[in-house]
Amino acid sequence: MSHRLRRILFRGFTLIELLVVIGVIAVLAGLVLAVGSGVLRRTERTMTETALTSLEQAIDELELCRGQSLVFNRRKGVAASDLQDALPFMDVNELPPGFVNEAYIMPRLIALLAANQASAAMLARIPGDLLRAEERRWPDGTVTRMNLRDAWGEQIAVVPCGRPATRSEISLARESVRSGSSSESADPLRIGIDLEDATVRTTDEWSLNVGCRGRRWLFISRGPDQSLGMPPWGPGGPATSVSDGNRDGQPDWTDNLFNYEPGRNER
Repeated sequence: MSHRLRRILFRGFTLIELLVVIGVIAVLAGLVLAVGSGVLRRTERTMTETALTSLEQAIDELELCRGQSLVFNRRKGVAASDLQDALPFMDVNELPPGFVNEAYIMPRLIALLAANQASAAMLARIPGDLLRAEERRWPDGTVTRMNLRDAWGEQIAVVPCGRPATRSEISLARESVRSGSSSESADPLRIGIDLEDATVRTTDEWSLNVGCRGRRWLFISRGPDQSLGMPPWGPGGPATSVSDGNRDGQPDWTDNLFNYEPGRNER
């Protein structure tokens, strides 16, 4: 081996060469982290979307088994006498005013679905780290033991579709619309009648200003920013606003995940 070749092999790296190598390593590491982060986000979205789909399928199975749609019962007030919303029966009761939020319906819905063999089979498709054991005692004294969260650990919101409107409510709502007023006059709680689906709107539809379509319950994941927000078309009920909790310049609603795209709640 020549003296010159020996010098090339054993002289080591210069400072510039070391900096170049370190820079290359840093760039490669950044690319790997970016790719890994993107894959993780896609996995989280897929898991959450699968959970929402399985939940809706569980409702379909339950309704098919008993030949009856799920009924959400709105409350007129706090007293026991205010429990009924002109319904012969109900599946999920609304909590008293002051306790109503998007979190309380899901545990009750899961308990209802888990009690039926066909719908429970659909729930079994949801990963265990999303459908999890969570015992909670509610203001009305009931206890639930299961809950469904999204892949980011946040509560999945539920917007129940309205109960079927009576013929007299539909007739009154149509007359109200023809006369230039809203369909709220045909609704005992002054929230409104959805003439397209022939349903009496729920408190949650009104407060979020969204309309359930095809009498399908709507499920909403907050998404990666973990903020529910309001629809981009503006606020619905009182004390609501279009928010940007993580200050990324986009309304929180834009990265929410749904089991289907909701409609605007026209008043």
